[in-house]
Amino acid sequence: QRTRLRARLAWLLKERPSTAGLKRKLAELNDAQRESIARFVVGVAGADGRIDVAELQTIAKIYPLLGLDRERVH
Repeated sequence: QRTRLRARLAWLLKERPSTAGLKRKLAELNDAQRESIARFVVGVAGADGRIDVAELQTIAKIYPLLGLDRERVH
């Protein structure tokens, strides 16, 4: 399993998949599911007790994909 996961990670880092497929999947979610994902993303970013600038910038990119207001990030 670890070998498979490492290979997938290497592929994802090399190929940098587009957000088009992600947008299609997110469009199928209801509002509660999108809110849940947003809370999860913030929780992961803050798991070490702080959220740095790079993490904040990434969250600010994710929120609009979820159909959420970017201003809510702050």
